[in-house]
Amino acid sequence: MINKIKLLLLILILILPQIIWADLNAAKKTQKAAKINLAILPFTAHNTNPSYGKIIRNRIEFVLCKLDKFNMLEKNMTQLIFWKHSIDSAQISDIAYVVKAGKDILTDYVIMGEIDKLIDYNITVKIIGVRENKIVQVASEKFTQEEKIYEAAQKLAGKIEKFLTDIPPEGLPSFTNFQEKTYLSLQAEYLQPIKSFKELFKAGYGSTLSFGLKNLLTYNLFLGISSGFYKFAGQNKDNSSNLVPLMAEAKYLIKFPGNFSFVPEIGAGICHNHLETPQKIEKRLEPLAKAGFKLKYNFRSDLYGSLGVSYQNIFEKDDNLQFLGLGLGLVYLF
Repeated sequence: MINKIKLLLLILILILPQIIWADLNAAKKTQKAAKINLAILPFTAHNTNPSYGKIIRNRIEFVLCKLDKFNMLEKNMTQLIFWKHSIDSAQISDIAYVVKAGKDILTDYVIMGEIDKLIDYNITVKIIGVRENKIVQVASEKFTQEEKIYEAAQKLAGKIEKFLTDIPPEGLPSFTNFQEKTYLSLQAEYLQPIKSFKELFKAGYGSTLSFGLKNLLTYNLFLGISSGFYKFAGQNKDNSSNLVPLMAEAKYLIKFPGNFSFVPEIGAGICHNHLETPQKIEKRLEPLAKAGFKLKYNFRSDLYGSLGVSYQNIFEKDDNLQFLGLGLGLVYLF
C-alpha cells in the first residue's frame, strides 16, 4: 500500500508540468471565446463645450464595437436603466449607484468619464467593475487642440480594450495582466512513519506555516516558503524525534466546478533533526523533499480550507526517514 502511494506521488511530480500546461491552454481557449458585457455612460464636461462629452463617449463606443470583443449595451437603453434608478449627474460620481444599476442590466463593467480644460484638454476615464464593486482601472489622455478630440478618444478606447481583454471572465485566468497576491497558510498534520522510520517511532503530529505569492510567473501558481514543527514519540518511550523543516514550495491550483479546487504540490529544503535516545542526543541538518496534493474549498474569494495528503523523505547517510502526512488547514490571500 505504501509503495503504491509513493508511486502515485512520483507520477504526480512527473506529470505536474503537463497538468499545468493543459489547464492553462484550456482556460485560454475558453477566455478567447468569451465576450465582456459593457455599458458606457455619458461623459461630463467641465469648463468646456458640453457636446465634447457626447463626442468622446460615442467615439469610444464606436471603436470598441468595431473590435467585436464586447457585448455593448445600446446608449438609449443605458440611459433608460440609469434613469430608472434615479441616478442623476451628481450621483454618477457615486460608485455605489453605478454598481447598483450595472447589476440590474447584467453588465460586467461600466465606463464613465469626464473632459475638462484648464490650459490643455484632459479626458479621464474610469472603469467600474460591477462584480468587484469598485473602480478597477483609470486612464487619461491630454490634447491641446479641439480637432485632436477624436484622436484622444481613440487612444483611450485602445487603453480600455487592452485592459478589459486582459481581465478574465469570472473563474478564468488573465495571461498578461494577472495580479500577484500574497498567501498565508496554516496547517495541522497527522504524521505516519513508514519503512525503517516506523520501526523506531510511532505516529506523530505537527503543524506548518507557509507564505509566498500566488500568480507568480503564471496564473494560479503558488511559490513560497514553508516551515513547521513535527514531533514523533519513539516505540521505546525514552526515544523521541523533533523535526523542524524549512522548504521552498510550489503549488498549482486547478479549479473544479463550484468552490472546489485540486492542488498538487512539491517542496524541497532542509530539516533540523533532533533525535533523543537514552544513549545520546543527536542534532543534524539533512536534506528534505516533499510531494503531495490538497483538495481545497473556497469559503470566500480570499479564504480557502484544505484537506491534503503528503509524502516526505529526509535523506540520511545510512537510511532515509520517510513518513506520510494527512493535513487540515486554512489559506488566506491578501
